[in-house]
Order: sequence, then structure tokens, then C-alpha cells
Amino acid sequence: MKNLYLLLLFMVAATAVADAQKIEKIEKVGSALYEMVYNAKDDSLYVAAVGKRGEPATANIYKLDPKTLAVKGTINVGEAPAYGLGLNRITQTLYSSNTRSNSVHAIDLKTGKVVATIKNGKDSSHTREVVADEKNNKIYVSNISDIWVIDGKTNKFSHLIEGIGEGVTGLAIDQDAGRLYVSDMRANTITVLDVKTDKVVGKFDTGGKNAINVALDTKGKRLFVAHQESGTVSVLTTDGKLLKSFETGAGALGIAFNPAKDQIYVSNRRAKTTSIIDGKTYDKIADLETGTFPQTIAFDEKSGRVWVTNKAQGSPRQQPGLPAPPPAPEDPNGDVVTLISPK
Repeated sequence: MKNLYLLLLFMVAATAVADAQKIEKIEKVGSALYEMVYNAKDDSLYVAAVGKRGEPATANIYKLDPKTLAVKGTINVGEAPAYGLGLNRITQTLYSSNTRSNSVHAIDLKTGKVVATIKNGKDSSHTREVVADEKNNKIYVSNISDIWVIDGKTNKFSHLIEGIGEGVTGLAIDQDAGRLYVSDMRANTITVLDVKTDKVVGKFDTGGKNAINVALDTKGKRLFVAHQESGTVSVLTTDGKLLKSFETGAGALGIAFNPAKDQIYVSNRRAKTTSIIDGKTYDKIADLETGTFPQTIAFDEKSGRVWVTNKAQGSPRQQPGLPAPPPAPEDPNGDVVTLISPK
């Protein structure tokens, strides 16, 4: 009888946890959504929408109300559409990686204006992720074969960090330890940089295939690495010891860790789901169908809200010598931002 009572308690608790993780709201926002960041200072969500090719008026960064997902403001970036976003919370400067345009925008959030468009002097680049070293006011931008370093005081290009790999993608920074963690999706490695010197101080394997993005638990000294090809997440110590590897879903792409709830969030692009993982047991709490192609994840540590951008189904690319493919049909579940309930 006692065992039955305990089992019932467990089932009730498990149901309560599952019910707590639910989609609260989904809203269409712009065209061709990519990354987003949450800014606690103005309680706003900033979302990059690449827009339609040849229509610069649709290349915007949208400022959303985090509760209703209503648009509060629009920053047009014209001929240099934004893909990745990174925020310096101290200076209140938003940085965008403009993958198609060999550049990075610096945007003053107080005015909503682009105050600088930064290039590294080379003819071609492929900028991806952006992260701010707020203590030293330096901005790091992953660029496949190298990393840009931007001086946050002047918003000018400073220097390149080269020789890290040929698939440099994800970035995560530990301000207290002064370490930058860099994922290489081709070599499936994490490279560790000292942010004072920008020198490599460590490198180790990730334990999966196509290590695309990385999140950090600074207190627990853990790294979480999403692997797009293997659809897995690896949990490693910050010195490279593999603690756990588990499946989340096909095309694991975006990853975030909320220390207040000790939960890991993973967007599984091909599976069309967003996974919520218990940070202690690594058990899956929920798989939520957030949209067509879940991209990136942001959260508010204080309220517990979680947001996911979801890209739409696009038209097939035109092949040389063949007629242009028909436009993609309307996708009701694409180009949406999804709010996951904090309750």
C-alpha cells in the first residue's frame, strides 16, 4: 500500500512538471527569422528577420513585448540583413552578424539606431554567432575559419583570432573565469580561449557529430553542446571531461541553459520540436512543437519565460540551367516566435 501511495505521488509530480511546460503564445513576426536575444533592462525581445531577397524594407530587427509578442519597435537594417544577435548588457549595444554582407552592425538600443557597420577588411566572410565580453568591452564574432574581435568602445574591428579550425560556429563566455568556449562543427571540438590574451588555452572533443552551438553553466562548470548531425547534446566539464550524451531530436541546433531552473533548452530543427531537459538528471521534461524549423532560444532567468524563433519552409533553390522553382506555399507554423509558459 505504501509503495502504491509513493507511485501515485510520483505520477502526480511528473504530470505537474509536464503540464508546467506548455506553449503559451505563438505569433507571426517578419520574414525569415533567425536569432534573438532578451534584454532585461528594457524588458524586450529582439528578433532578427532577414526578410525577402531584393526587398530591403523587410530586413528588420523587431523589438517585441516578451509577454504578448506584440511588436513595440522596428530597426531596419536594409541591404545588410541580420542573422545572429549578441548583446552587451552594460553598454546596451546590440550586435548583429550580417552573414550575407561581410559585416557586423552595432545598434544603440537607447535610440534604436545603427551606430556602426563593421567589416574586417577582407572580401568575403561568413559571420555567425556574436557574444560580448562585457568586462573588457570586446565583441567576439565566429566566422567559420576565424573569430573577429571588435573593440566595443569604438565599435571598430580590432583583430582576427586565426588557427582555431575550419568550422568555427558557437560561442559561450564565462566572464568570471575569463574564458571563451568555441565550437567547431567540422572537427567536433571545443577550443578554449583566454579573453585577456585571446590565446588558445585548451581544446577537446565534443562527443558528437556537427557540434554547432554551445551553452554554459558557469556555476556548475559545465558545457552543453548541440550536435546537428547526430541530434544529440553532450554535457562536458569546462576542462573537457564527457559527463553525459543524450538524444534530443533530429537537427539539434539552438541550445540554452537557465541556471535558475536548472533546465536545458534545445531547438531540434529537423524534428520541429524544442526539448526541455532536466539539468540534474538529464531526463527530457517535454518535447514541444514550437514551429516549422525551430532556430534559436532565449529566456528570462527572473520570470522563467522561454522564447523560440521558428523559420518558415522556403522555396527550393534554383538550379543552374533549370527554370525557377515555384514559390513555397504559405507556412502557418513558420516565421513565428513561440512563448513557453514559465508556470
